[in-house]
Amino acid sequence: MTKNLLDWELVADKGFGDKNNICAWSMAKYKDYLYVGTLNVVNGCQVYRSKTGDKGTWKQVNVDGFAEKSRGARTMLVFKNLLWVVTYSHIKGSQIWVTNGKDDKNGLIKWKKANLDGFGKGKKIPGARAIVVYKDKLYVGSQNIHDLPRVFRYDGPIEFNKIQPKKWTWINKDWKDDIDHRGDFSLIGNMANYKTSDGKDYIYAGFYSEVASLIGELKRRFSIKTVLKIIKFFTLVRCKIYRYDGSKWEEVSKPGFGRSNIMAMSVASFDEDLYFGTSNIFGAELWKTNDGVNWIQVSKRGFGQTLNISVWGLHVFKERLVIGIQNLVKGSQIWASIKKNPSSNKDFTQISSNFIYKKTQSKNKFKQDGVKTFEVFNGRLYAGTSYYKNVIKSNVCPGCEIWRINHL
Repeated sequence: MTKNLLDWELVADKGFGDKNNICAWSMAKYKDYLYVGTLNVVNGCQVYRSKTGDKGTWKQVNVDGFAEKSRGARTMLVFKNLLWVVTYSHIKGSQIWVTNGKDDKNGLIKWKKANLDGFGKGKKIPGARAIVVYKDKLYVGSQNIHDLPRVFRYDGPIEFNKIQPKKWTWINKDWKDDIDHRGDFSLIGNMANYKTSDGKDYIYAGFYSEVASLIGELKRRFSIKTVLKIIKFFTLVRCKIYRYDGSKWEEVSKPGFGRSNIMAMSVASFDEDLYFGTSNIFGAELWKTNDGVNWIQVSKRGFGQTLNISVWGLHVFKERLVIGIQNLVKGSQIWASIKKNPSSNKDFTQISSNFIYKKTQSKNKFKQDGVKTFEVFNGRLYAGTSYYKNVIKSNVCPGCEIWRINHL
């Protein structure tokens, strides 16, 4: 399966000069530049851009954390000739930043905050990761510490000088905290606009709940109610897919997406099908649908490697589906389909070695442990990596990297 490894070119390393940039979290092509947003829990997120993508040409174009203590530039999207960046902040709450790409007098570029902190809820909504355009409107899916995840639609003016941070509408108020929509540090993993085989357009959203807040609640104060919530958590199906037609939400992940899948983090359309990649401690999975309701499992057990625990990124390049993998032991990998309409593990091949960072001060070699984001720029595929183990080993990190390839 690994005989087709390609020769990738490293074009940015050591976290763009700040090793606290542990992840290249987002990437977008905008106005002849390639932009990359980072996760940096020490100094705040950073946004870099390059006109060529070559090594040594990257320049930071924002103030660390946007001067608002935002830790991560989680997602980027170009909409109405503006670049929108969704950030994570456990202090102030999730923020949306927008730019027209024009230079500021300080040598950076102009940015505006396009929402209220945490969409008006502050740190109760610390992060959002999903952003999509649907029927010419911008939608953002958020996480929520003690309640259900929320989806917001921007209903304000789009002109850069007229952005109105208050003009976000909460569109999933009808969700209830029941067996289908569970709270407790829940979030929207990713969203996509997809036209099903019957010609109807929907927003598709991957939904999941996380047990960390429940465990924290139990540590703070023991209660039978919390114990029962934890038991319920491990007996329910946690990874589900919902869709929105502009007026109502419905679950569409049956059958499929069983109990072992924690969440659907990545999504992409390929060859007229919609694909979701999952996180799974027994090996990540890939699922697809054509009619938007019935799902087929395309791959399992991390493409034959159970330590491949997450399909972190999905992208299309050269008419092939490209897959970014998180592997905390062996290191990150990139896979690609070898045929249209893939249906099993054998229809994919690994196209990168396990990214390994060169020796640093430590005697150990640091392995980039995940590929979070992709973008096609000037005919090349760019991949952004992470060193997430730094979350555990807080003082040991090589910094994220950017790699590229011009063929498959």
